[in-house]
Amino acid sequence: ITVAEAAQKINPNDEMCIALLASLYKQNNQIGKAIDILSDGIKRLPKSYDLLVVLADIQISQNNLDEVKQLIDKIIVLKPKVLSYRVQLAQFLLFRKDPDGAEAVIRQAVKDINDQDDVKLALIDFLWSQRSEEVAINVLMNHVKRYNEKVALEITKRDGSKIVIKN
Repeated sequence: ITVAEAAQKINPNDEMCIALLASLYKQNNQIGKAIDILSDGIKRLPKSYDLLVVLADIQISQNNLDEVKQLIDKIIVLKPKVLSYRVQLAQFLLFRKDPDGAEAVIRQAVKDINDQDDVKLALIDFLWSQRSEEVAINVLMNHVKRYNEKVALEITKRDGSKIVIKN
């Protein structure tokens, strides 16, 4: 910690020094210091998604859920094409018993990142697990039609019946 503190004083805007020092504080159960050093670093480097990710991780461990949501929102603004942050936010909202909010996050991702197949699959997966297989299948069929994708899918429903989607 002493060496990391000295390095951080020499270069207070070095993201790696800030993250390392915060991690060391966390490992030594100095959570308040870890949060403070990260918060100060983020004030000086507001576009550092790395520092936001480290702070979000610490806030999750402390169950500071409102702060976590704000941090993930900031991360998404900085990295709008990274699906994993949006999925993380949706999972977080599900944890907070907000399935409508989670669905809205994933649907917005489909609009914002429509050039990636993974985002469409994330929506289908979400709908299948949180709504119903019928809703998920209908959305999948609409995506196939809308994007003129050449596909032939056979889906086995929970009851064992099969649906074939072709375009």
